[in-house]
Amino acid sequence: MAGEFYYDLGALYDKARDVLRAGVEGVPETTFGLEDIAPEDVWLSATQGIAGPIPVCGALVGALEGMRTRQVTVSMLGSTVIDPPRDTAVTAVEMAVARRWLTDGYDLSDEALGQIVREDVVEHGWVGQPRELLSLVVAIAATAGAVADVGSAT
Repeated sequence: MAGEFYYDLGALYDKARDVLRAGVEGVPETTFGLEDIAPEDVWLSATQGIAGPIPVCGALVGALEGMRTRQVTVSMLGSTVIDPPRDTAVTAVEMAVARRWLTDGYDLSDEALGQIVREDVVEHGWVGQPRELLSLVVAIAATAGAVADVGSAT
C-alpha cells in the first residue's frame, strides 16, 4: 500500500544487539546514538506496534553480551550509581527498569529476556509508545556502558 513503511524486525533486533554489544565492549567513554542502529523513521515505525519490544530486547541482549565480554559482574551493577543521561527523555523509572533487566537477565537465555521485556512493557503501558521504548534502549546503553567503564577502571 502506498505510504506504508516496511522494515525487517529481525534485522533491527540484530542491529540493536550488535551496536549495543560493540558500544559496551568498546573503549571506555564510547558513545553512539540511536541513529547508529536505525534511522528515526524506522525506530518510530518499529516501536509503534505490538512488536515494539523486539528492538529493545535486541539492545538488552547486546548489552549483556558486551558486559560479559568486559567481565562486568552483577555486583558491579548493584554498586554503581548511574543517573539518566543528560539532554535525553530518559526517566529514573526507565533507568531502574534497565538496571533490573541487566541484573536479572545476566544469566538468562535470549528467549527468557524477551519474555521479561514483553511483560514489563505491557505492565508499564509502553506498548506502542516509541518515546518510552527508545528511552529504554538509551537507558540500557547508559547503564551497561557506565558499569563496564567503572569495571575497566578498577
